[in-house]
Amino acid sequence: MVNHNGRKYDALKFEVTGIPGKDWEEPKEEWEGPAGHESPEFDVPAHQEKRNSRTIRSVAEYWFDITSFQGSALDLRTQSTSCDQGRPYPS
Repeated sequence: MVNHNGRKYDALKFEVTGIPGKDWEEPKEEWEGPAGHESPEFDVPAHQEKRNSRTIRSVAEYWFDITSFQGSALDLRTQSTSCDQGRPYPS
């Protein structure tokens, strides 16, 4: 929770990573191949660096103003729902 200018926020930060298909195949084949990670000569740090250089990363932060809910009796985790035992998702 973040307090900012007298308001309370839930702050959620997400990092999404991915490797495009064409950039995924070569390191995967290198890792799984006959001279791959099970080979004593395989250079794991060099492989990780190559993979990291091809990885796309995006970070986003979202703030949700919860000032009006903070300290209220509303608790979605325990409030009865159509799901049994108050679980937020069906079994």
